[in-house]
Amino acid sequence: MNGRRGFTIGATDGDVGRVDAFYFDETSFTVRHLVVDASGWLTGRRVLISPRALRAIDWDGKRITAELTKSQVEQGPDIDTDQPVSRQQEINFHRYYGYPAYWEGPYLWGLCPYPVMTPGGEAPEWERRWEWSAKERGDPHSGVPAR
Repeated sequence: MNGRRGFTIGATDGDVGRVDAFYFDETSFTVRHLVVDASGWLTGRRVLISPRALRAIDWDGKRITAELTKSQVEQGPDIDTDQPVSRQQEINFHRYYGYPAYWEGPYLWGLCPYPVMTPGGEAPEWERRWEWSAKERGDPHSGVPAR
């Protein structure tokens, strides 16, 4: 994933910033959030972008397109990206963006195996289910920043 650092994140109405780091789930080692340096237009601020928002990657142009507006990102929950993200922060984040909770369901992304839902909204029968019983249900750190 370190190869994606520095990629530009483009919203539907302009650039948000550049990928600075990633938050990984400690149990499944799945990237849960991209930490984006948005200081170009949000002074000194870094924001989280969920892989659920990502739609396309231009490898040559080092650009990732997200299905978000800059206003959505700007008005999103303020999260200290230098600390682990708590479950309560994730709940607020998911509510704000309207994302289902990944920790409620049989797959790595909750009710679906991937961060982007399939056209029918259902996971294929053959997709391996994630064993969440190994994960504590309290308020664990949901991610560890990787730089």
